[in-house]
Amino acid sequence: MYTHTQTHKHTHTHTGGLAMFMGYIIFDTQMIIEDAHSGRKDFVAHALELLIDFVGVFVRLLIILQRNAQKKSEGDRRRRQ
Repeated sequence: MYTHTQTHKHTHTHTGGLAMFMGYIIFDTQMIIEDAHSGRKDFVAHALELLIDFVGVFVRLLIILQRNAQKKSEGDRRRRQ
């Protein structure tokens, strides 16, 4: 089991990771726009870059939601005792 401080620390870590991947989406989107303006239209590479970013966001969201569900179930168990 995690202590309250450890759980809080992990939540901030996953939230920071989520923010980082959202930043990657913004950055990669801007790079794709600049590439398109300069004539480089590598659709497959651009799609893969964004896919990797979206998968990273999705994984972090799943981790955050799973941790929140664990906290809720632990709180419910404590109330029953």
